[in-house]
Amino acid sequence: MGYPGHRPIAHANYVFSLIGRKTGAFQAVVSRDPQVYRPECPSQFHAVFLNNTVGNLFRHRELRASFIDLVRGGGGLLGIHGATEALSCWPGAREDWPKFSCMLGARGASHRDSNELVFIKLDDRTHPLNACFPKAGLEYRDELSCVHEQYSREPLRVLSTIGSEKTDTNQGRPGSNCHRPDNGYALAWVRQYGQGRVFYCTIGHKPYVFLSCDPMMLKFYLGAIQFACGVQAVCPGWQTVLDIGGQDTKVIQQDEAGRVKRFEMNDRSAAGVGRFLELMVTALGYELSRFAQAALAVDQSLQLSSMCAVFADFG
Repeated sequence: MGYPGHRPIAHANYVFSLIGRKTGAFQAVVSRDPQVYRPECPSQFHAVFLNNTVGNLFRHRELRASFIDLVRGGGGLLGIHGATEALSCWPGAREDWPKFSCMLGARGASHRDSNELVFIKLDDRTHPLNACFPKAGLEYRDELSCVHEQYSREPLRVLSTIGSEKTDTNQGRPGSNCHRPDNGYALAWVRQYGQGRVFYCTIGHKPYVFLSCDPMMLKFYLGAIQFACGVQAVCPGWQTVLDIGGQDTKVIQQDEAGRVKRFEMNDRSAAGVGRFLELMVTALGYELSRFAQAALAVDQSLQLSSMCAVFADFG
C-alpha cells in the first residue's frame, strides 16, 4: 500500500474481536489478504470493516467488482478514520477508484492537531446509533479528518459534526486544507448503498479510543457493526423484520443469505404505527402486553387503509 499504518489498528482489531466474542453479536475475521474479496469468498461475510486502512489495498478488477457487489447486494461497509483514503494511490492519496469513494461517501483526511479538542454536535438525535451519547453533545479529543471530495449531505444521513460554535477550529498547524466553505465538518454518517448499508466515523486515530474502553464509543461502534451487518448477524435465521416506528412501519424480507429481497413501507402518515397502537390500547382499556396477546388470538382481521393516528386520538 505504501503506507506504514496507523498505530491503533492492532488495538481496534483486538477490541472489536473481543466485543464480538463477549456479546455474541458478530464474529470478527481479521485479515490482510485481499483474496478474501474473491467472488466466491464474500458470501461468508455480512460486512467489511476497513480499520484505518490507507493506500491501495488491491487493484484487481475482479476483486473490486466483488467488493462493490458485497455491499450493494445487501452487505455492509464500515470505515474508521483513515478509511477515507483507502483504495487510493499513496503517497498523496490520489484518487484511484471513484466508485469506492462514492460508496463510502467522501474522500480526504486533512486534519489539524492530533489531539484536537472538539465539541461533537449530534445532527441526528433520533438515530439509534447516537443513543449512547448525551443529546446535548459532548467534548472529545482525537485527530479528526476534514473530508472534501464526493462529500455531500444529500445521499448521507449525517450522525454528528464538529460544533464549530463551541470549538476552536484553529488548533495547531493544519496538515493541508482543513477548511470547508459550508462550515460542515462531518464526523460520522450512515447511508444506504443499493441494498446494503455504509457507516463511517473519523474518530479512531488515537489508541486510547479503544484501549480506554470508553463505554460510549464502544457502544457506538458495536451499534455501527450491527447496523452494517444487518439482522442476520444478530438474529441468525430471521428472514422477516417488522419495524414499527413512531410515524411509519417498515417490513423487510431477506433471503437465507441475509440479502434484502423485498422492502415495504406504509404510506399513511401514522396508520398502524407505534403512536396509533398506543392510542388504541388506551381507548380499549388494555395494557400493551395484553393488547398484543389479544391480537394474536383473533381469527379474522380488519384493514385500516386510510386512518391516521391524529384522527384516532379519543382525548
